[in-house]
Amino acid sequence: MSEKLRAQIYQNFDNEETEKLIDIWIENDRVEWSDLAFDVLEEILKGRIDNLPAQSEAIFEKDDQQQENFFDKIQKRFSTNEGIDDYLADRTGQEPVFYNPEEVFKVYHWLNILAKVAIPITIIVSLFLVFGTTKGIIKSYFINSSRNMDFIVWIITLAIFLPSTALSIAIYYYPLKALAFILKILMELERNSSRVVSEKEV
Repeated sequence: MSEKLRAQIYQNFDNEETEKLIDIWIENDRVEWSDLAFDVLEEILKGRIDNLPAQSEAIFEKDDQQQENFFDKIQKRFSTNEGIDDYLADRTGQEPVFYNPEEVFKVYHWLNILAKVAIPITIIVSLFLVFGTTKGIIKSYFINSSRNMDFIVWIITLAIFLPSTALSIAIYYYPLKALAFILKILMELERNSSRVVSEKEV
C-alpha cells in the first residue's frame, strides 16, 4: 500500500506547476501535508530545479485564525477529482478500519451523478404527467366561457407548473447532495481523528 500511496502522491505533485510545489515546500505545512508527501515533493523538486530553497519553520499546528473554515476546506478538498486523489494520497498509510475510501468515493460520485440526472428526469416527467393534467384542470374552469381563454389557461398553467417542478427538483436534488456532503464530512472527521490518534501514539 505504501508504494501505491507514494506513486499516487508523486503523480499528483508531478502534475502541478513548479512554482506551486516550491510554495508548498517553503511553507512547510506539516498539518496539511504528510512527511511522505514532503519526501516525494523533495524528489520532484530536485529533478526540476538546481537548488532547493530554504524551508520555513515547520508548522505542526494552527490556531483558529490560521485554519481554513472547516466546511470550506471540505468543499475545496472534494470539489475536484484531484481533491479526492489528495485525500487518498495524504493518508500516509493510515487506512480506515471500518470502510474502504475508494468505495465511499464511488458512492459519493454516484450520488452526485444521480442528483444531476434527477433534474432533467423530473422536468421530463413533469412535462408529460403534470403539465397536461394541470392544463386540463385549469381549462375545465373556463369551458363555458364565451371568449377564447387559451392564453389565460396557459399563463395560469405555467404559474402553477414552474414552481411545482422546481419544488420537485429540489425534493430529489438536495437530499442526494446533502447525503454526499455528509459522506465528505464523515470522511474528513475520520481523517482528522486518525491523525490525532497517530500523533498521540508518537
